[in-house]
Amino acid sequence: MITGIISILCYLQCFGTLSASVTAKNENGNFVLKNKNVELVFANGKEFLFKEFRMDGMNILPVNGSTTHPWQLIYRGPNGENPTLMPRWGEYKGGEIQKTQDASTLIFTWQMVIDAGPTCPVRILVTLGKDAE
Repeated sequence: MITGIISILCYLQCFGTLSASVTAKNENGNFVLKNKNVELVFANGKEFLFKEFRMDGMNILPVNGSTTHPWQLIYRGPNGENPTLMPRWGEYKGGEIQKTQDASTLIFTWQMVIDAGPTCPVRILVTLGKDAE
């Protein structure tokens, strides 16, 4: 189910012109991104939590939301190994709203340590198109 939700989120990422029918705001301790068809709610706290995914007014997430990791990265290490990075191995730094003339985006950031070196940010961007369903 979570894979399907992530797939839907990827489908919802549209980078076109944004009209007043799409809003992104920090409301009651939550990040809310919505248009006339879809509302996405994420907790604005110390841990990543996808709280609500509403389509036509119905929440398709579990009652307590979803803490399932929203990403994983596999990279090639210096000795040919293929380590996998996951959010639980990094430090969640929270989210922010970025508004431009053409779009509003929720950005969530994790700081990851790679090869015992300095930390590197991993960011996911969630953008909702004005007509996305």
